[in-house]
Amino acid sequence: MKKWPARLCFSVPLLWLVLMLSGCWSSTELSNRVFPTIMTVDLLKDGNLEVSFGIPLPNQMVPSQTGGQSKGGGEPFTFISKKGKEMGQILRDLQLDTTRDIFFGQTRVIVVGSRFAEQGMDPVIDLVSRQPNFHISANLFVTEDTVEDIKNSPAVGERFISTVLTKFIDEHLTLNTTVKDFLMSKNKSGDILIPRLSFKERLNSDVVNPDKHLWARPDGAALFKNGKMIAGRHLNSDELRGALWITSQINDSISSIKSPTDNKEITFRITNIKTKIKPILKNNQISFQVKSQGSAYIFSSNSNLDIKNSEVLIKLRETLNKDLAQLMHQTFQSTKQIKCDAFRLSDYLDWRYPKAWRQIQHQWDDYYADQLKIEIDVDITLNHTGTYYRSIER
Repeated sequence: MKKWPARLCFSVPLLWLVLMLSGCWSSTELSNRVFPTIMTVDLLKDGNLEVSFGIPLPNQMVPSQTGGQSKGGGEPFTFISKKGKEMGQILRDLQLDTTRDIFFGQTRVIVVGSRFAEQGMDPVIDLVSRQPNFHISANLFVTEDTVEDIKNSPAVGERFISTVLTKFIDEHLTLNTTVKDFLMSKNKSGDILIPRLSFKERLNSDVVNPDKHLWARPDGAALFKNGKMIAGRHLNSDELRGALWITSQINDSISSIKSPTDNKEITFRITNIKTKIKPILKNNQISFQVKSQGSAYIFSSNSNLDIKNSEVLIKLRETLNKDLAQLMHQTFQSTKQIKCDAFRLSDYLDWRYPKAWRQIQHQWDDYYADQLKIEIDVDITLNHTGTYYRSIER
């Protein structure tokens, strides 16, 4: 009888290994599928939609690949495109042009042109929400003009251009806005921020491929209201940095200020950034408190100030806090000017004070723009040579 436990301990892992050899999880072989990693959508001047899929080319991928190029010089990535009036028709035509079944399980980036975004994102969001294999965690981007430029942008340092765009998010260089975020915003006002891309001519056009001469870079954020992009208005690069602070989508940052003593530039590296947004209801008046914290050390300095002087450090810290608070205040003001609750403060109010939200929700746009007070409190702990600011003061 004592042998049974030992036999079970041996048999159960063996049975588990046998079950793992049961075969493929799907009736379609991987070799019969194509996996787009990026999808682009644009509205052409003639009124037609153009949809493109960026797909890897397995026959061009070899182990010695570097910098997005294969050993034989062929590109390991290409775009297939089709035009039409309806998304369904275009997808059908794209499928007819490919020798493999299109599978959206690896599509992590969706880029739309500005003309399409101004008309509304509903066709794309409807497609994604109806495809069970399409992840709603896919990232959204808007281009400053058309999406055609992205096809002329090289994937320097990466294998695919889609990886370059996700790196912008992973490195906290731009906002992380997903299809899920857009769906959640549509349940209320449809106000949201989507990161914006621009494409600039490269100075060294012969680095990888002379035909791909446009360099992709983050360029602020597009403002959406009621699910449509607001034409001619967007957050600039500085305001994008403020948006990253407000939404806590940034872990560390480099900020420069003018020295309070001689007005020369001092640069700080700020880490452990955390921002909390809290609605306040007092005397039937609604306000918000935005509190941001972090720690910083001097990265570089052109100033002759004496950092060993505690009074100088106090002034330096106050100047840094004031500068960052002003940056976030400027970002909020840009959204208030167009009555766009892009940071979804209404959600915080609904969660904390649902009764107050129900009373004001129909006038929220005007209240947000004209009456809502937002108190911004930045508290950055200033470190120097490994010693905390407070111990220096003491």
